[in-house]
Parts: sequence; C-alpha cells; structure tokens
Amino acid sequence: MLISIFIPTYNAERCIGQTLESVLGQTYSDLEVWVVDDCSTDGTVERLRKWQERDKRVHVLTKEQNEGFVPYSWVRVLPLLQGEFTLYLSHDDYLALDCIERLVEAQQQT
Repeated sequence: MLISIFIPTYNAERCIGQTLESVLGQTYSDLEVWVVDDCSTDGTVERLRKWQERDKRVHVLTKEQNEGFVPYSWVRVLPLLQGEFTLYLSHDDYLALDCIERLVEAQQQT
C-alpha cells in the first residue's frame, strides 16, 4: 500500500535533510514524498533537488510566489498524491524508523 507524505517548506535548508533521511530510511518503504517549497530564499530548493536526484520517491514542487499559508500548498499537491493514505509533516519533523510501518499496521487492524 502506497503512503504519500506531504512536506511544505520555507527556508528549511538547515533541517530538511534530516527530515528526509528520517522519512526515506523508514522500515516501510512503499512511499512517495511530495515537498512543496513556498519560495525559500536560502538553499532549500537546491537541497531538495539533490534529494530528488538521489531517490525517485522524492518529488519537489516550487511555487512562483510566496503564499505564506500551508493550505495553499495542500491545494497544489493534493491532486498529485497517489497514496492510499497521506501523512503530513512539517519540514523539521523527524520520524522513528518504524513510524510509518506502525501507522499502517494500526490502520489495517481497525
């Protein structure tokens, strides 16, 4: 079962790498990761592009202008999500290695 992960970003150069490491290093690997950048002014987009080149599960959307409000990012990414379920993360969230596996197991039990 594919799980979509949505991460909105803005000036997250210092933390987005650790967030993506925690997501892509999960024991559950059937994932797609969509990152929507809200016109960062630091090196966030460059870092994201490197992650996208490294792992085909990472998809990056960049906005043409800063909207400053996460729901606008949801509107852009929602039609693109292919997973049966979606997990929202902030750009500075870190997951335990088995977090998604446990969430999927709990969902399947209910």
